[in-house]
Amino acid sequence: MMETLGHLHPWLIHFPIGLLLVASILIIYSHVAKKEFESFIHIALWVGFVFSILASISGWLLSNNSEQDHQALLWHQWTAISTCLITGLVLFFKKWRFYLSFILFGAICFTGHLGSVLTYGEGYFLFVQKKINSIVGPVIKKSVVSDPLIGDDVVEFNEPLVTSTAPEAVLEAFDVGLVQEFQAKQISLVEQEENRLSANFLHVKNDFVDIFREFQKLAPWVVQLKLANQKSVDFSLFKNFSRLEDVDVSKTNLDNGDLIYLRELKQLKRLNLVGTQVSDTGLGNLMAMKNLKKVYVWQSSLSPQALEKWKQVNPELLIETGQFSFVKPDSLKTLTR
Repeated sequence: MMETLGHLHPWLIHFPIGLLLVASILIIYSHVAKKEFESFIHIALWVGFVFSILASISGWLLSNNSEQDHQALLWHQWTAISTCLITGLVLFFKKWRFYLSFILFGAICFTGHLGSVLTYGEGYFLFVQKKINSIVGPVIKKSVVSDPLIGDDVVEFNEPLVTSTAPEAVLEAFDVGLVQEFQAKQISLVEQEENRLSANFLHVKNDFVDIFREFQKLAPWVVQLKLANQKSVDFSLFKNFSRLEDVDVSKTNLDNGDLIYLRELKQLKRLNLVGTQVSDTGLGNLMAMKNLKKVYVWQSSLSPQALEKWKQVNPELLIETGQFSFVKPDSLKTLTR
């Protein structure tokens, strides 16, 4: 029940954002232009205040079943609460309303930005600027082959050329044209650092199988892959994502047999298994992931006994089981009820 209410957050949040932004602008405009909008402003502040409280509560409930980084959640959580409090001040302290409206406007924009970072990844806002200024196309060998699935000649992109150095190879820069091609197919792509991509398939609703197969062209550069809620993932293609450090396969078609592909990801540090069919049968493959630092396992079929055994094999592994918790403002630790 609590998780269901938490998932109302995206539905509740946009209405008060728009309403309170308009109210803030009208407060400033009415003060400068000596116009009267008091009735609308009063109603907008009241409705926005109520909905912002509801949105904050739903967001808090959602965070208790989230795989997001605690530090990012902490910032978003407490800026949202602060924004609610500022809205209350603007509503009830009419004498200071003009000055507080500037603070409210800034607080809404900053809190909304932090929410976008949680959804799309750090650096999403600056990605276009990065593409224009710094990305150089890779050296990729091409050949024309016949694809039996579509009955036509297609261009096949082979492995990108890699310059070998010690101790590991240096990857050529990725092709901005490919990035734009896949962004047009609703894949959220963010360059976290140079030649390190984060890919989120959240908004890919149609033709996922074909799009994910084509996406292998960018696989060598992807370090974070989010496939949540996709039910037709071909996990054998994970062999091409050799640099993956963070994988979200929550509520996908992942089962015990598919773990053989995940165990080959030698750099994997974080794994989200929420709502999958993974059970104790797959424990051997899970324990083989030696570099794993954090895993999310609620709503899976892994038993407490299996989790304890896994923890014994990898004492440094943090296993998130979805217990109800609240992030304190002065710490990254959680209080569990």
